[in-house]
Amino acid sequence: MKGLVIKDLRLAIQRRQTLLIYLILSVIMGMSLDAGFVIAYMTMLMGIIASGTISYDEYDNGFPFLFSLPVDCKTYVAEKFIFTLLMEVFGRIYGTAVMFILGLVTGKPVETEGLAAVLLMTVCIISIMCFAMIFIQLKYGSEKARTVMFIIYGVVAAIALAVKGFAEKLGPRISGFMAALDKINPWVIAGCLAAITAVICYVIYLATIKMMDKKEF
Repeated sequence: MKGLVIKDLRLAIQRRQTLLIYLILSVIMGMSLDAGFVIAYMTMLMGIIASGTISYDEYDNGFPFLFSLPVDCKTYVAEKFIFTLLMEVFGRIYGTAVMFILGLVTGKPVETEGLAAVLLMTVCIISIMCFAMIFIQLKYGSEKARTVMFIIYGVVAAIALAVKGFAEKLGPRISGFMAALDKINPWVIAGCLAAITAVICYVIYLATIKMMDKKEF
């Protein structure tokens, strides 16, 4: 697995010009946007770059060669999940560092209140999205995966708008529910959210392994 991680890291570094542009762009964004958005942006970006290494693996009939090596489907999938998670961690650390450094330089310190909650939300949501991208790319291929992800994002956006409209109609009831949530220890909510995310990610991981085992290379 170590060799696969090194391979993917080298593939990511090959896009260093694009990566450098994104890293510089995050600094520019940090001058006008809040810390939560910049950290979420960098986390998502690193996750996309990590899952994008799959397109290099399948290029020029690369999977048959890859699996002729001492690498099985389970090891390959596990490495993709681990590498994506490592890249996401790097994105969060870099985004956080950029915001705190900019705060020191500009004299406008980062508002840490609520930042931990934002970080947790980005970790959970983006991890699920990136791991789902791995499954979709391996199942449909990089070209078809773009269309599938476009459809999924459209469905998610439609659901979000529907939920927002529904919540506005139930304003008093929703406010009462939110007030009840405020009484719960935030660490309990964080633990429940992390546990739910871990279960979803594990299910995606198992589904990806099962799907890869059925494919012929």
